[in-house]
Amino acid sequence: MPRLDLEDLLQGRKIVICCGSGGVGKTTVSAALGVQAALLGKKVLALTVDPARRLADSLGLSELGNREAPVPAERFLRHGKNPAGSLHAMMLDTKRTFDELIERYAPDETVASNIMQNQFYQHLSSAMTGSHEYLAMEKLYQIHLDGRYDLIVLDTPPTKHALDFLEAPNRVRAFFDRSISQWFLKPYLTMGRLSLNLFNRTAGTVLRLVERFTGAEFLHDVSEFVTGLADSFDIFRSRAEEVMHVLRGEETTFLLVTAADRGSLGEAAYFYDRIRKASLPFGGIIANRFHAFPLPDESGPPPRDRDESREAMLAALTRRRGLPPPVARQLVENFDRYLGLALRDRDALHAFTQRSPGRIPLLTVPAFDEDIFDIGGLLKMNEYLFPAPS
Repeated sequence: MPRLDLEDLLQGRKIVICCGSGGVGKTTVSAALGVQAALLGKKVLALTVDPARRLADSLGLSELGNREAPVPAERFLRHGKNPAGSLHAMMLDTKRTFDELIERYAPDETVASNIMQNQFYQHLSSAMTGSHEYLAMEKLYQIHLDGRYDLIVLDTPPTKHALDFLEAPNRVRAFFDRSISQWFLKPYLTMGRLSLNLFNRTAGTVLRLVERFTGAEFLHDVSEFVTGLADSFDIFRSRAEEVMHVLRGEETTFLLVTAADRGSLGEAAYFYDRIRKASLPFGGIIANRFHAFPLPDESGPPPRDRDESREAMLAALTRRRGLPPPVARQLVENFDRYLGLALRDRDALHAFTQRSPGRIPLLTVPAFDEDIFDIGGLLKMNEYLFPAPS
């Protein structure tokens, strides 16, 4: 497979969306891309949807919120780097982002205030499937339209939310579809206002039962929410379409971050298939924590030869190097365990590439001995994400 050229992607795109399952280093890779883009002279925003503190910690920030926080240049200078650009970071606040939408599209401040105090609205983000993922895209789109950044790097939810993430704009568009709202309210929505006095006896009895089992004033909360935004439904629908247009545009690219084990690669294959079917621009795959082969011959010794190799190495370490037998034996066992991991990763990655259609750009990042917790660690990762020309 061709090697993934990340520097070319950073130079040619304005939105980089990093996808992948939890625990594969996706947030760390996203932060590393932001660091490199800042070094290249771009004004960068690293946006995460994950409430974990990993992004803030790796960039040396005390906390992240729904406002952009600048990463001080001194964080770079400590490691001998002086960025030509700048790096900011933020974490999506779902409720605040939804509030901003209501404030923007409600007819007036009074209606907006009433909606935001509405119990139905307060539970909407968790009740409406895909709302969290949609709001991540809405925030991304809003910042993109502002034009204050040369590049936005988005760290997305885990792979298990792939369907919600990719289909969220369509689901929100369907939720705010005027025909659905009319079906729900008909024939009680008149002149943009719901008149509960128009309920006939049968409907009134049924809906009072609904109120009894769903909580106080459920219908009032729903009606207040729907009528308050009735005139804005078309705006929400068109906004969702605009979001999808940007996601499919030439300025956007999706990167898939995975570990090299079979389980992670299985999830990566599923996610790649979803991205391809959704016609989203795909940049390539980053296989993180890859155990590089320690021997020149990457075919690997057969099991019987591995036993012979262990004995030969043990003899060499004790006789030629003069190491105590217990120390030599521990070194040989460590090497053999690493060799097993390298064989596992090599075979899993080979099987993945064989069943994937076409030639997918690929880049591997080794498994480091220590965890990455600051910009120094991100710079070390970037030596592999952005290798110097040979």
